[in-house]
Amino acid sequence: MMISIIIPCYNAENFVARAIKSALEQTYRETEIILVDNNSQDNTKAVLEGFCNQYPDKITVLEQPKKGGGAARNMGLHHAKGTWIQFLDADDEILPDKLERQVKLIAKESPQLIVGNFDRVINAKGLKLRVSKKPNSKNIWHGLITARLGITSANLWEKKAVSAVSGWDERLSSSQEYDLIFRMLQNNAKVAFDIARTSALIHYGAGSITRSKNTEKVIEVANNYLNLRLRIKEHLTAIDKLDKRTLALLNLFMYAYLTDRRAQIPEYVNEKLKQLDIRLSLGDKFSQLRKYYIKRAISMVSR
Repeated sequence: MMISIIIPCYNAENFVARAIKSALEQTYRETEIILVDNNSQDNTKAVLEGFCNQYPDKITVLEQPKKGGGAARNMGLHHAKGTWIQFLDADDEILPDKLERQVKLIAKESPQLIVGNFDRVINAKGLKLRVSKKPNSKNIWHGLITARLGITSANLWEKKAVSAVSGWDERLSSSQEYDLIFRMLQNNAKVAFDIARTSALIHYGAGSITRSKNTEKVIEVANNYLNLRLRIKEHLTAIDKLDKRTLALLNLFMYAYLTDRRAQIPEYVNEKLKQLDIRLSLGDKFSQLRKYYIKRAISMVSR
């Protein structure tokens, strides 16, 4: 069974070699690697071509003129020969036994999506922090609401199932993989969980869009986050699966997300809290506000 490893690349000359090497070092050998340069302005293309020249039977380099990771992934998807897809972000890496382990799950459970563990590696002020993130394997919808259904590089995606929902939404700048997972679940995709071991290392730095200090980008990310959860709410209501516990979880996570960004985008947060029908107990609201002010205090002390 062929697996296509698709790596979208934008200004990635300083770190994409790490991702490519992790793809080459997989113990599962029936793979192809598709590198998609997405309008890079640095030396990325030369790095990609260097790997292609070294591994011509394994690596293909494509160019996607349309901006955005979604467009780059969709181009790779269109050219992929594999029946399964490993989407790998250029600044991440997959561990050597990831694909071999997850292929065994395919044979055992016949899923359309495999959700894997990942470790978040945070580099800040010369320190490196590694935090393990395990998915919620007990309730699919709760996992989706709380962003605990893996992440792009930790998961493994059936090509047919991804194509059936028209691939990645190229309009989105964030929440992309969770939007895709949501549409796959709407289409009755079966999910298997690979939670015994870590599958991927997700490297975070100051340039991450979800950590941006640009107000417009912060608002764009917030809209993507909230709109996805509102769509989940609408869908679960339509199929009569929005129970009280799930509704409470939706409200709690939207409220927590907004209060956590009150200092960055106060007017937006206040307006959204008025617009959204978020009903929480006073205890839950107090708990979230307490967490917010503790974070603010720590942030001010650490400056």
